[in-house]
Parts: sequence; structure tokens; C-alpha cells
Amino acid sequence: MLNPAQIGEAVAGAWRRFRCSADELRAHQQGRLRELVRHALEHSAFYRRHYGSLDPEKIQLEGLPPVNKRLIQANFDEVVADQRIKLADVKRFCEAPSDPAHPWFLDSFVVMMSSGTTGEKGYFVADGATLADAIAMGVRQSTKPSPPAPAGASPQTASAPQHRFAAVMLLERFDSAGILVRLIPERLGPKELIDNRQDLPAIVRQLNDFQPTLLSSFPYTLRLLADEAQAGRLRIAPSRVTSSGDVLTASDRAAVERAFGVKVYDYYCCTEASYLAWECDAHDGLHLNADFNIVESVDAAGTPVPEGQRGEKILVTNLSNRVMPLIRYEISDQVEIIPTGAPCRCGCTLPRIRTVAGRVEQVIVLRAKSGGSVPLIPEQIDHFLGPLPTNYQVIQEGPSRLTLNYVPQSGADVRSLPDSLRQALNHCFERYGVADDVAAEVRQVAALEPVRPGSSKICHYWNRSR
Repeated sequence: MLNPAQIGEAVAGAWRRFRCSADELRAHQQGRLRELVRHALEHSAFYRRHYGSLDPEKIQLEGLPPVNKRLIQANFDEVVADQRIKLADVKRFCEAPSDPAHPWFLDSFVVMMSSGTTGEKGYFVADGATLADAIAMGVRQSTKPSPPAPAGASPQTASAPQHRFAAVMLLERFDSAGILVRLIPERLGPKELIDNRQDLPAIVRQLNDFQPTLLSSFPYTLRLLADEAQAGRLRIAPSRVTSSGDVLTASDRAAVERAFGVKVYDYYCCTEASYLAWECDAHDGLHLNADFNIVESVDAAGTPVPEGQRGEKILVTNLSNRVMPLIRYEISDQVEIIPTGAPCRCGCTLPRIRTVAGRVEQVIVLRAKSGGSVPLIPEQIDHFLGPLPTNYQVIQEGPSRLTLNYVPQSGADVRSLPDSLRQALNHCFERYGVADDVAAEVRQVAALEPVRPGSSKICHYWNRSR
């Protein structure tokens, strides 16, 4: 269960580390990592077997063998550090009717399920301390910091003003984002959770009725809402818009900012570790919540890549969760860590990454003219397709076959749009040396489709041929 004092302590600590030095951050990470590994060795049969005779006082993160979703789920009952928790009971709890406002398993833990976008659903548990840290990250990335305290003074906790917060999201009982939003303290203002699976007019009506000052959703939904605002059907004036759950392309960002007249803030989240990174007022990369999660950008073999270079995947160590330790947990996202240098203009000294390139499944890999293959990340494709008046989706069906789904924006010339999309895609192929025999089927659709059967998540890009 959540303890208000625990939340207050977590928030205060998050703000103290907002401007910590690199040495202070390393010492904080190493201390929490030692505590986490020691706890895992004492209470998790899986990690005792996985690590062997490891001495937690002499650990080096890079020397620890990584884990992944399949391994964690296959060994769930031995991974968890509280032996009351069994996967069979967790699944029964998830299948039984319950009150979404009371998601507590065994009256102590929250259960969260990953969406299964990559083909594997996962069950994860967290306790009140883990959730307090998640709330602290949410507060820090959504509010202004207090001015630096004079030397010797006690650190001040930033106070968040009251807002009307609307989240258009997947309202599933064990979705991590929904759970965290429901746990936002009521004192911060009223909130409205709107199911993203409703038809668009219903979503627009609810937003018009609620009149949010803060709006949060997926990039593709924000793009649709921007179109509705431009057409005069959505009549809201949010002072802040946040995007999460998928790659925020330049064209999505521009459309939303044009419609609402405010900057978009990009959040990088995952079920297993809540908030990984956030975009600040400088809008120059995303700050890692490196005091709560250690993020390593690595190549396909798991070797760390240099700063300034995009990796093939990341390894995440959640420093908060003692109930279900996740240490060097593999996620197929590709990020580039910004080289260490001058602090960000916002004043935060936490490390930054460039905008997430997306999961490896979101990289389109096509045959190259010169032989071999050409990987195209979302930003490269969006440079050509983004300026056109559509909400689009690129699905790779095979090594040389794509499907381009599109929904025309209001006022678009629907007769010329298919040819414009084909031409834009061909220009992209020419720019990056894609083979001439790569074919793309261009289809106008009523709505973009989920990327996998059984998943309700919609992405702009997906490689089904992997």
C-alpha cells in the first residue's frame, strides 16, 4: 500500500538529485545497486542461481549476466523476493473481477501487465516503495524545480500547482500507465481517464466537457486530436501536452504544437520500470531518471556502445523494485546517450538521451541496392512522409514488402494523396539506397490497426518480418 510519508520522502530525494554532480549520481547508483543485488541474493532463488558465488560488495554492473522477459516470466516464482507471490495466483487475480481503484494484490502489491506488443505478455509486481519512487519521478518531470537552496540549507520540495489532467489511454485494469495515473494524489487536481479505444467523437466530447489544462496520450492519438482541434471540433486549451508509449515523430510534434499552441513533452516509459526518461523545457533530448533506473545502451552482443552512438537495445536495472528485482533487464529499444558535457539549459544535471529511435521491431529493414540490407528508423521515414496531410502507418510484411496504411487529414486531396505517399516513399528509398524491387501497398483505412493480434497498441512503424 502507499504511504504518504514514503511518497514525500521519495519526492524530496528526487528533487535533491535534480542537480547532483556526476560523482554524487555514481555513488547513489552504486549504493542502491549493492543493496538491490544483496537483497536479490538473499531472497530470490533465481538470482542466487543466476549469479552463483557473486560478492555483492564487489560487483561491477557490466559483469552481471543480463535477463529478459522470457527468462523472468519462466522463472517468476523464483524471481520474486516475497514467497507469498505465485504466478498462478497473480494470473487468477488478474482474471477475477476487481475495482480498478483498488488494484492491490495480497493487500500489499500492485500487479502490472506489459502490453504484449512484442508478442509476449508479462506479469510484474511492485510494492508501495516502488510506486512511491514512480510517483516521485512523475512529479519531478511534470513540475518546475524550486530555485537552488543556499549552501547549508535544507532542500526544498517543489510544489505542484492544481491542474485538470486528462489522459487518453488504454484503460485496462493492469496497465502500468493507468495504475500510476490513478495513484496521482487528488490534491494535485481533478483527473479524467478516457479510454483510447472509443470512437474519436466520443473522446472529443469527453475532453470538451472536462476542459483539461494537462493532456497526455500516445503520439498517434495526439495527432488525431490535433486534427480535431484544427477542424474546430475539439475546443480545449491545454497548457501542457505530454506524449508517451511510442516514438514521437517530428511531424506528430509539429501538428500537435500547431493545433494547441504549446510545446509537446516526450516521456519514455515502460511497464517494468515506469518512467525511464523525460523531456524538459529545453527540449534538447530526454533526461534519464538515472537515480531510479540505470540504463545501458548496448549492441546486439550486449556490449556497451560509446556515448553519441545508437545501440541495438538497452539493459535496464530498476533500482526501486525489491519485490521483483529486474537487474540488467533487456528491452529492445534503441537509444543514443548524449555525450557528457555542459549541463542542460534547464539546470538538470541528470544524463540525457536523444529521442528514442524505438524498439528494434520498429526499425524497417529493407533490401539494399548494393546488397545486404538498409535499416530505416522512424525519423528517417517520417522526414519524407510526415509533411503529407495524413496519419500514417508503415508495416513491414517481408524483406522487400511494405504496407502503408493512411488516414487522410481533414481537407486533404484524397485523389492525389496515394500518389504523393508513393512518391515520398520512393524518395526515402532513393535517399537511403533501398533496392528497386521493394514494393509498398498504399491503403486508405478508416483507422490505423494494432501491430499484433491480441494487442491493442497502435504504432506508426512495425516490422512483422522479424
